Amino acid sequence: MKYFAYGSNLCPQRLKARTPSARFLSEAKLTGYQLRFHKISRQDGSSKCDAYFTGNPDDVVWGAVYEIDESDVPALDAAEEKGVSYEKVQIEAQLIDSDTEVPIYVYVARDEMIEQGVPPYDWYKRYVLIGAKYYDFPKEYIQSIESVESEIDPDESRRARHFAVQCEIEAELQA
Repeated sequence: MKYFAYGSNLCPQRLKARTPSARFLSEAKLTGYQLRFHKISRQDGSSKCDAYFTGNPDDVVWGAVYEIDESDVPALDAAEEKGVSYEKVQIEAQLIDSDTEVPIYVYVARDEMIEQGVPPYDWYKRYVLIGAKYYDFPKEYIQSIESVESEIDPDESRRARHFAVQCEIEAELQA
């Protein structure tokens, strides 16, 4: 399955932990979509990313296309709560390296899971930023993610666990 990662799964190590078979193919973008932090998490009540369809050709969501073995697809579907929090849809993405359009699968928030004004936790936003910087997305796009207000997770152990993983990831990426 060709999968378009754009939220926390944009961080390569996070995606690999969920789907070990994930093989990077290309950076890509979805035109007519906007990155929004408005999908409410059923686990912690914070917001998560959504590739929200606007139809506006000026809106773009940057991401990475991965090939994922069919044996790992159920794990990804479960992590994304397919059919409950997100729907898996097939659309066209523009590959950056070849400037061609290819069919990919992307998880988009179900309408009933969207709520405005709920910030993401700082650790979640950091996963998205790690991925965007790793792929060296346009400066303006990275700045738009950085400008999203986040809040500190009240579950200190969960926050510490994610930050520890992120420090390891950042050290690995700098090596």
